[in-house]
Formats: sequence, structure tokens, C-alpha cells
Amino acid sequence: MRTILISIPMSIYNAGSLVAAAFDPDTGGAESFAIIRATDANGIEYACCHVGCSDIFPDTAAALMQDAPALKAAVDADYAARFTDITPPTLADCQAFIAGALIVADCGLDDGLASVGLTRVINNNNDT
Repeated sequence: MRTILISIPMSIYNAGSLVAAAFDPDTGGAESFAIIRATDANGIEYACCHVGCSDIFPDTAAALMQDAPALKAAVDADYAARFTDITPPTLADCQAFIAGALIVADCGLDDGLASVGLTRVINNNNDT
């Protein structure tokens, strides 16, 4: 199984959580960023999600991170299928996610954070 680390600035936490909900195979995706926190060299705080994923998900995520309308369409399709009572994120939310998210595949948590210039500061789930 592959892994993926997604880190988003706290300034886009709400939008990022809405986007992440569409890519979690269960219904808890909106909580994906609730546990791990890291900071960059400027002291900006990031919420991080480090999880196992399907073999194709990192490549799919990389492609969607290049195209906000495609990301929006994928998120909308998932919300229409699973979250009909929740308003999906806007195109602006998807654009903010793309602009702010740092994504690393196939890594341990701390190695992945270090590769994008982040240092773990809070971890409540004992992920190592």
C-alpha cells in the first residue's frame, strides 16, 4: 500500500477539509486534518494528513492539483454521490487548496514533512 502526506496551511483548513472529504473512501474525510500539525521556517502552521492510500491515488491527486476545474468536478461528483445534504467546496476553495497544499507520496511522516520544509509540532494519533 502506498502512503500520501497532504499538508495545508491553517488559513485554508475549512476549505481543505471539504476537499479532502471527497477523497476519503469512508465518510470521515472532513476530519482528515484534525490530528497532525507542523510549522514551516516562517512559523506558519499546517494541518497534515498522513494516510495509506490506493496505488493510483497519488497520481490522481497530482493530476488534479494541476487543474482546479477538474478538482472541482471530481469533488462535486463525490458530493453528489455521497454527501447530498452538504454544500461542496467552491471553485475558489479548490483553487486555494491547490495553491496551499503540499503533497508527498510514499514517505514516512517526518521524512515527508522535512521534504517540504515542515517540522511536526503536534501529533495526537501516534503516527510515526
